[in-house]
Amino acid sequence: MKNRIVLIGAIVMGALITSTPALAIVNVLPTGQSEDGFSGKLSTSVTWRTGNTDLLQLAASTNAAYHQGKHGVLFKAQVTYGSKSSDVYIARTFEHLRYRFAVLDWLTAETLLQHQYDMFKKLKFRALVGGGMAASWQPLDDLSLVLGSTYLLEREVEGEDAEITLSSFSDFDHRWSNYLQLGWNITETIGLKSTTFLQPKLTDFGDLRIHSENGLTVKANDVFSITVSFTATYDSEPYSDENTDVESLDTNLKTTLGFNF
Repeated sequence: MKNRIVLIGAIVMGALITSTPALAIVNVLPTGQSEDGFSGKLSTSVTWRTGNTDLLQLAASTNAAYHQGKHGVLFKAQVTYGSKSSDVYIARTFEHLRYRFAVLDWLTAETLLQHQYDMFKKLKFRALVGGGMAASWQPLDDLSLVLGSTYLLEREVEGEDAEITLSSFSDFDHRWSNYLQLGWNITETIGLKSTTFLQPKLTDFGDLRIHSENGLTVKANDVFSITVSFTATYDSEPYSDENTDVESLDTNLKTTLGFNF
C-alpha cells in the first residue's frame, strides 16, 4: 500500500510540473465496458471573469457507449470555446464514432469515422475513416493492456482561406495509426489510464504524429469522480505560412469533475 501511495504521488506531481494548452490526436478508445447495455459520461466546465480581465471559457464533452454481445459502439464529442476581452483565443470541435466486433476473446475488429476543427491550429477540416484490429491482454486482475493498429484514410484542410474539397482521391492522405493503452485499478476508487498513439503517413514516415494521454481518476462514489490528466502531442510537420507558425509540441494539464450515468 505504501508503494502505491508513493507511485500515485509521483504521477500527480509529474503532471503538475508541466502545463500548456493542446489538442490534436484525441483519445477515442472504448471505455472497457464489459456488460451489455448503455453507459455514458458527461463533463462540462465554465470559467467567467470580469473586471480588469474579461474572460469566458466554455468546455463540454460527452462519451456514450453501447455494448451487446460481440458488438460495441462508441461515440465521443468535445467542444471548447474561449474569449478574452472580446477576442476569441480558442475554438475547436471534435466528433468520433467507432464500431467494434469481438472476433475472439482477445482480438477485436474496429471501424471508425471522425471529424475535427481547430481554429488556432489553422485546422479548418479534418475527416478520417478507417479500420483495423486490436489485441487485448490482462496479465493481472487489476491491469489490462490493449495494442491496436488501424489504417486511416484522411482528408485534412489547413489555412483560413483554404477550400474544403472532397472530389479527388488524390486529396486524401493514408496513415497508419498504432496505439498502446494501459489501464490499472490501483485501488477500488483510484484508477490510472495511459494511452499512446503513433501515426506516421504511409507515403512518408517522416510525417509523424505522436500523442500520449495519461489520467488519474479518483471516484467519490458511483456517480461523481475527479480526474487529473496530462497529455502531450507532437506533429513533425505542423501548419505554417508567412504569417503563422504552429508549434510542433503541445501539452495540456486538466482537472475534470465527472458525472457517470
